Amino acid sequence: MDRARAAIGEHRSSTRFMYNGPGCHVITYPVGQGTVLNVLAVITDPKAWPHGTQITARGTRQEAEAAFVGWHPTVRAIVSLFPDDMEKWALFDMQESPASSYSRRGVCVAGDAAHASGPHLGAGAAFGIEDALALSSLLTAVDKEAQEGGGGDLSRICCEALYVYDKVRQERTKWLVGATREACDLFHWRYPGCGSDPKKFGEEITLRLHKVWEYDLDEMVHDALSQFATRCKGSSAS
Repeated sequence: MDRARAAIGEHRSSTRFMYNGPGCHVITYPVGQGTVLNVLAVITDPKAWPHGTQITARGTRQEAEAAFVGWHPTVRAIVSLFPDDMEKWALFDMQESPASSYSRRGVCVAGDAAHASGPHLGAGAAFGIEDALALSSLLTAVDKEAQEGGGGDLSRICCEALYVYDKVRQERTKWLVGATREACDLFHWRYPGCGSDPKKFGEEITLRLHKVWEYDLDEMVHDALSQFATRCKGSSAS
């Protein structure tokens, strides 16, 4: 933190800042009770990742500095604090290869296993928790249905619950993957019709963030349980 204060001042090292620009963005915030400045630099690379499925590779400060040539002196001062050698992380998502279903034959996936997204809306883990809420609510209903039905066909009841889980979670979670890419394009001044316009940026990013935040979890659970009850009644009648 002492090096950070010397490079960018007390104010900019004491709270969260985000610096957006052409093809890159930087986020900084203090951690460790203010003893360390955490820095994330995200760079759009037009070249394909050359390391296959390997998530990390060797990087250098010189690579980062080259990406930020011509940027504001504050940003270049931040990047100059990086070590000579460091790891760089590839960011992968499931935009090109979405899961056709989150459940099959009594087995389901959730969180990143179902709908991995980038980090740019800060919502990947939260959406996994939403998945867990839907699943736990439905499995509680499975237990109740099995007890009230004298046991019944537990395998069939579980499959009905997982079918409903898939239906209530697909649209929102797949939206997140694409919206997160759009957020990165906004940060990097690449979003069509927006570019570096701060007013348009604010409007566009706010739309996506509020769709993440302003979600009725109680309504999701109610919808899931209602669909499950309907399917159980239909299966019993047939």
